[in-house]
Amino acid sequence: MKSFHPKKKTKLKGDDIIKRPSKKPDELYKPLLDKGLEHAQIQYLAEYFDLSKVSWLSRKTSKMFNSLMDEYEKSIGIKRLYPGDLKVSRLGKSLVLPLCPTSLLENLARGERMEEAFDKHCDYLLDVLKKSFPNATISDVHILVNQRSLLPCRRQKSRPGVPMPPLDINALIKSLPQVNLKNSIVPAAIRETIVSSLLPDGVCSERANAIVDALSRIRNNFCPLLSDLQSGQVVWTSISVKDRQQDDFYNMFRHQVPVILTLYTPEEIVLLTQPNITLKLINELHRRRIARMCFEAYRQGGLLSTLDLQMLVMRSRATICRLINEFEQANNIIIPTPGSIKDAGRKFTHKHIVIDLHLQGYLTKEIAQKTYHSGPSVDRYIDGFLRVMALELFNVPPRLIARTTHMGLSLVEEYHSIIKEHFADKKVLQDHLRKHGVEIS
Repeated sequence: MKSFHPKKKTKLKGDDIIKRPSKKPDELYKPLLDKGLEHAQIQYLAEYFDLSKVSWLSRKTSKMFNSLMDEYEKSIGIKRLYPGDLKVSRLGKSLVLPLCPTSLLENLARGERMEEAFDKHCDYLLDVLKKSFPNATISDVHILVNQRSLLPCRRQKSRPGVPMPPLDINALIKSLPQVNLKNSIVPAAIRETIVSSLLPDGVCSERANAIVDALSRIRNNFCPLLSDLQSGQVVWTSISVKDRQQDDFYNMFRHQVPVILTLYTPEEIVLLTQPNITLKLINELHRRRIARMCFEAYRQGGLLSTLDLQMLVMRSRATICRLINEFEQANNIIIPTPGSIKDAGRKFTHKHIVIDLHLQGYLTKEIAQKTYHSGPSVDRYIDGFLRVMALELFNVPPRLIARTTHMGLSLVEEYHSIIKEHFADKKVLQDHLRKHGVEIS
């Protein structure tokens, strides 16, 4: 007799919980492979010089320009950081650690386990570190980039740990790296080479020179000088806050902006060199670090995805999401991410905070300022919440509410939990609805 295997449940929006198909590794890490200097240059040329987004001319010109400039600056001793590079200073020396090279992303895209890929990468970073500091150990690398590996085992016995200093939430929100980017001059020989290569393709001399200037300006922004950054700062490529495309578009076609992030501070390094480091301390450190970098990116016009944060703190995406939610709930604040700013992905905590502020009596403008949302987004959340409240008043089941309002069941259930938390009985519920213009007979 053939064994019977029931099919997995699927659902339409607002019905039973769906099991989303997990992405393959090559699809999962492709967004990071689609970001960087060359992709940003190509998209800029496409937008301002009427070239195709996949123009061979843009790709050829960008690659040639970057190669010539790299060779020239290396010959005269100019050092730059490229997206994914971390500046490290020890004993008066500064060097660059490639925190997120293409080789690491390609290994992950081929399906290599995250822990194994990160361990191999840390061994590689140790070799880089030893070139300048021969006495460096793998613990030095872990302190800088992979703090989770400082723990001796996954399951450790409870023990007294090092206390974290008090959190200054206002300083963290307003954090912005002080960077004074300097523009570099394109040598006449390189300019002439690029212009000469564009003339046979029908590009006039004035337009060709404007392309060279644009490529140089983007390169300066995405690749700051080593001297421009402080120890612990990393160069990263993020998707612009103003980009309107959704997650299913390739990042190579999206508006990318460079950001400077503070991966660690001197105080954090001192903290991590103390004995009795615990998982609780590392998680708290990562919660603050994630929040700091997200606010830094946001104030520079970019957003960090969970995939970006995974590479920056070397933790799983599930752990990243958990740490973000814990920080938001503990501090009653919304961390600016694609999930909270653009409603990309399944993130509901920020809606909870918006509704909590609404129930506390804050106006839409005040809520928008506190939560880094637009006014229309705040009004949309409040309107959705009021619709769920009205249906809840008449004991409509959550599944039917989800179908009626075209919301996800999880969101309806979250709104339902907020209602139970703030409204003792239906009389209070009715009064709140009437106060906001909902007529109830």
